[in-house]
Formats: sequence, C-alpha cells, structure tokens
Amino acid sequence: MCGISPQGNSVLQARTLAAAAVCVTLLATVADIRADNNGDSVCVYVSSYHQGLEWSDRIEDGLREGLENECRLVQYNMDTKRHASNEFKVEAAAEALSLIQSLGADVVLTSDDDAAEYLIVPHLAGTRTPVVFTGVDWTVEQYGFPVENVTGMVEASPIRPLIEQAVASIPDADRVAYVGAATVTENDNFKRYEHVAEQQGIELVALMSNSFDTWKQDFKIAQEFDFVIIGNATEIDDWDSGAAEAFANESTRTFSVTSHDWMMPFSALGYTTLPEEQGQWAAESALAILAGSSPASIPIVTNRQWDTWINEKLLEASGVILPSQVDENARRL
Repeated sequence: MCGISPQGNSVLQARTLAAAAVCVTLLATVADIRADNNGDSVCVYVSSYHQGLEWSDRIEDGLREGLENECRLVQYNMDTKRHASNEFKVEAAAEALSLIQSLGADVVLTSDDDAAEYLIVPHLAGTRTPVVFTGVDWTVEQYGFPVENVTGMVEASPIRPLIEQAVASIPDADRVAYVGAATVTENDNFKRYEHVAEQQGIELVALMSNSFDTWKQDFKIAQEFDFVIIGNATEIDDWDSGAAEAFANESTRTFSVTSHDWMMPFSALGYTTLPEEQGQWAAESALAILAGSSPASIPIVTNRQWDTWINEKLLEASGVILPSQVDENARRL
C-alpha cells in the first residue's frame, strides 16, 4: 500500500478499505503525473488529518487558491485525528514519504503538528527537499526548526488581545474561570492563557471537564466569576453541541470569550485565527521557492490575522457593551 508492505503490521492490516482505496488512487496519480507532467512543478501537500475536518479544509482552500495553475498539486491525508496511535502515525508518514519520493516533489507542504513530528523531522529535515509547514501550534522548538530546507507559519491564537479586550470590558476583573475539556491539549492552552492573565493581574481558575454533565456544571459555576474563557470542549466523549448551545443560552449571566470559532455558540465574544491565511502564506512561499528562493531565506513567521465574532444573545445576557470598533467589524453568530 503506497509502497509499504502491510505484512506483519497490525496497524496497516487494521486500516479501513476506504483508506486502502486512497492509497491506490495516490499510486494512480503518481503514474499519471510521471506519464504527463509536461515539465510542470510538482507540489505535494501532506495534511495531518482528513478531508471533511473544517480547519484542515480551510487551510487546503487557501493553499489550492494560491497554487492554482502554478504547480501540479497532489494531496495525501495522514488521517491521524481519527487514528491517533503512534504506530499509525509512523506508517502514515512513511506512506507520505513514499509518495513524495515517487513524484520527485519540487516542494512539500504540510499542515498541523503530526506531519511536522512524524514526516518532516525524521525524514525531510536537512535534506535537499524544500518544505513549507503550516498549523504547528505555538512554537517549533520541539522540532529543532529552523533548518536550512524548512520554513513555515506557526499557529498561535490571539490570546493577548482577547484577554485585553475582556479586561477593558470588565475593568475590575481579578478572578476569571477557564472552562474546557480535561485533555493534555486543553491543559497546555490553559497555561498559555494563565501566563497572559497573570500579566494583567488576574487569577485564572481551571474548570476542566471529562463529561458533558460536568461541563454544564462547570459552565454554571463559571457564571459567578468576573468573566469566563471558553476553551475547547469538543474532545469530551459525550459532547452534545446542540444541547450545549441550549444550556449556554439559558445559563449565561457573565461575559465570556473564546479563541475557537466552533465554540462561539457558547461565548459572547471570539477572536479566532483564519486557517486560510496559513494556506495562502504557504502557497506564496512555495511559489517563491519554485522561483529560486531557498527556504532558509523565508523566515518562519506566526499568523497575523484573526476574525472577530459576536454572539448577540449571549452578549446581551452578559450586559456588556463592546466598543464600536469591535462591534462594527465583528461577524455575527
């Protein structure tokens, strides 16, 4: 499958027929491109996740728009959101590498951390293959970047401006709740918020839930705080978005903010990153490399843009009136 034998490998043997069909399609694509490339540059895009996941799809949209008619784009989805074992990730990265090598890719583009950790670091970093990453969360230190053939855009949520706006809206705030899922990722996110909150003289209290019922209890407790930061709760096993929205509409009494657009049904104000920005930046960088620039000449950057969102029902329930420059430019839920 994609140049890798599944014999004796329990992960590959367990893969679905749909995943196998994807590999067959990719191999057919390799043959097609070999037969009729017409001298076009070949760009291989390796997504950590699967198509149908909104965040990844929006990065892909920005990437495809930027590369349209400029290079032959072939995509490989590692599918590690739905298959999270280390063994699966190692094999998915090996398959992606086989595709890259078969095509003789001129540029490799990736999205999210698993592609960076399992594909770029062990297989591509320090080689002659130019690589442009996106969607790496917060820092690249754990991957040893920059290296000469790798550049990219680091993804960071606009935590500081979000907290600054919340403090401006609730000037006497000194004790704030963070409501999220009891996961490693959310614990890391809490620590980032906590660091910024401390600089504002605010105590941030974590209310982390491992069930939907606990999340509802925590959400209600949070209404007693000066304001609430709504973290990501969708990793809770029995999460119910519809029921959560109804509960938030009934229970909200306090101003709430989030940096996740998918959590806006439960928050009054959101500052959320734009995945399209990352795809567009990656496309521009790939085109610069194809035109002769080295990845080392393109600095690693952090995303710069965000959307402002307002949930009018929850904002009204909180009693907060936002500044006109925030209110007028916001998207409405």
